[in-house]
Amino acid sequence: MHHLKINNIKQTDIHYYTICLQRMKTKKLYIFFTLLLLIFNQNLFSQIKIDSLKVKLQTIEDQEKIRLLNEIGYYYIDSEIDYDNDSSLKYSNLALALSRKIKNYYEEAFALKSIGFAYYYQQNFDTCIVIFNNAINILDENEDLELRKYLYNGIGACYYYKGDFNKTLEFWKKQLDINISQNNRELIAEGYMSIGVVHKNMDEYDQAIYYYQEAYKLQEEDKDSIGMASVLNNIGNIYFQFRANYTIALDNYLKALDIYKKKGDRENQAHMLNSIGLIYYKQEQLKSALDNFTQALSIFEENKDKFKDKIAEVQTNLGLLHAKLGDFQIAYDYLNKCYLFYVQTGSKPRIAETLRDLGDVYKAWGKNTEALNSFNESFEIFTELNMKSDIANLYKKFAETNATLGNYKKAFEYHVLYTHLNDSLFTEKLNEQITEIQTKYETEKKDKEIALLNSDKALQDATLKRQRLAIFFFIGGFFLISIFLILIFRLYRQKQKANVILEQKNEEISRQRDHIFQQNKEITSSIEYAKRIQTALLPPQELIDAIIPESFILFKPRDIVSGDYYWLNQKGNKIISVTADCTGHGVPGAFMSMLGISFLNEIVNVTQPENLRSDQVLNHLRDLIISSLRQTGKSGESRDGMDMTICIIDTETYVMDYAGAYNAIYIVRGDELIESKPDKMPIGIHVKELDPFTPYSFQLQKGDIIYSCSDGYADQFGGPDNNKFRRKNFKDLLLKIHTLEMQKQKEVLDQTLFDWMAEFEQVDDILVCGIKII
Repeated sequence: MHHLKINNIKQTDIHYYTICLQRMKTKKLYIFFTLLLLIFNQNLFSQIKIDSLKVKLQTIEDQEKIRLLNEIGYYYIDSEIDYDNDSSLKYSNLALALSRKIKNYYEEAFALKSIGFAYYYQQNFDTCIVIFNNAINILDENEDLELRKYLYNGIGACYYYKGDFNKTLEFWKKQLDINISQNNRELIAEGYMSIGVVHKNMDEYDQAIYYYQEAYKLQEEDKDSIGMASVLNNIGNIYFQFRANYTIALDNYLKALDIYKKKGDRENQAHMLNSIGLIYYKQEQLKSALDNFTQALSIFEENKDKFKDKIAEVQTNLGLLHAKLGDFQIAYDYLNKCYLFYVQTGSKPRIAETLRDLGDVYKAWGKNTEALNSFNESFEIFTELNMKSDIANLYKKFAETNATLGNYKKAFEYHVLYTHLNDSLFTEKLNEQITEIQTKYETEKKDKEIALLNSDKALQDATLKRQRLAIFFFIGGFFLISIFLILIFRLYRQKQKANVILEQKNEEISRQRDHIFQQNKEITSSIEYAKRIQTALLPPQELIDAIIPESFILFKPRDIVSGDYYWLNQKGNKIISVTADCTGHGVPGAFMSMLGISFLNEIVNVTQPENLRSDQVLNHLRDLIISSLRQTGKSGESRDGMDMTICIIDTETYVMDYAGAYNAIYIVRGDELIESKPDKMPIGIHVKELDPFTPYSFQLQKGDIIYSCSDGYADQFGGPDNNKFRRKNFKDLLLKIHTLEMQKQKEVLDQTLFDWMAEFEQVDDILVCGIKII
């Protein structure tokens, strides 16, 4: 169930310097820095009063003054109590100016570090990157490694928040290299974890798991069990959330849980129990899921004030689980508690999600009216928040619930809204991905062009030098051979680079192909749902057998859903049979067919049997179609409509009242085929839209067979010369088979069509109906 709440336990799922710090009172920024801040400044101000430092500034020499200014500037940016961005910038800029004056490069770099830090907290990441890079350029390459590590980390963190994960990896790997050279095993492990998180955010899950496992090896050797539990959880999250490999995810979660139990870490035990419960839920092991959710809730409730939001998340999971178990009252009680909590906290997204979940419970409970009310409240909030994906999800729920209630017209309207919004979201997401790929490609192309220019310049300088040496030491032939070898080497390297680029592009294409395949699968699923709605609207076989025992319907949609449809009803002594062919086929044709069926039900239901006339039904239906589609006859607008035959048979007098819009009917009596000509105008906008349809009356006899059809059968291509089957052959076939039983006639029609088509594709929806008068 995708609404279940997933708790991320305390873990190194961000860079190892990241501790969620609250800054600037009016802003909260979760940052990646803390461990190295402590490396540089541990206990720096623990026993020194800031006021005494300011007094001391008045009496000391420049070298000591720079250090003191840097301490004060850093104190203001690092203090939890006295945080003051402006004061930090003031003292750090004074330190920067003085250090440049007397050329103290280390203090200059330290001042730049504090200034960059201040811009970081203002979320001005571009300025922070420039300042940190300036600081790095000042430092000696082989000295000041601690400060250099800090700056690499800061630049990587800026790129992380900018979403440039490749640059993040570049600088965090530089930092990792320094830790490896210093054999700082704790920081190496945490560095592996951080790089793993970046790869996870880049959807490079194999690389993420690789770095997590490297961290795990070091933590296992150093007996860092808490670090091992964090890694196990991260690996479990990948297999659960992104790979759907519940077995491996569960194994990692259980190992992490065992560690937290041994360490007595109650909070993380609760997080892990919730995650394990989610996996059991996915595996349909509902009792095990219930046990784990219950244990998690019990632990969180030990400290209700601290874990109010976590309690609500687990209660949501318990509510949805009980709904699946059929314990609807318990499910409602849990979710209602969550709803009241989120109302109290004012979290609109959570309120909307909980209302949607309550709607799901009501629907499963059979309380469809309450479900619609809950969905409507959720819809209003999601609309206010412009959360389009959730709005689309609710459209689908509206369609399903209305279909359950028998409100097929509303179900159809909501399904149309769902399909349109879902397609729009898919298009937006696809455009974003294409733009991202294009931007990435252009950036890489630009970087390669710059690198190529630099490479060409270096190669040119080397060639000039070799030329001078060749003139002095060697003969011309050796010079030519050298140039030739250089060219061969360049071509080889260029080929290698081209192969790498080609491989990357192929991987990108494969990723996009898989994504498009998944989207097509979802669209097909939506169309399959539309088919269920359309099938529900067509008359069931039981109704057909009850009204017309001797009959058959050959119905072969070209696609999943059909633009052809049949309709049958009986009012008093009148049997009304309709065969229709809507404009188009597939989804567009299906939409028209649903409109036609809905309007036919409306027209016939409000008309008394004695007043039913075939021409008036078609006239009324045409008016409704034109009004519904807002057709005016203007150039360029929709001209959708349908071709149709309608037969109204009086079961007492055997008189058939017939009218047709482009489609004819055929009556076979003995060896004679009688064709009744239709009006040459559709049900829809037309040059003759105001002309009434023409009714025809026909006295039927026992044994007569009435055939009606769409044009799909006669227009199907096939045969040895790939021609249409044509109406003449179709009428000859009807005369040939009319003596057979009705179901046998259907089989012959179907087999004849199959043989005719052979290797050719079906070109249109096919519908043939036969009624025998007995």
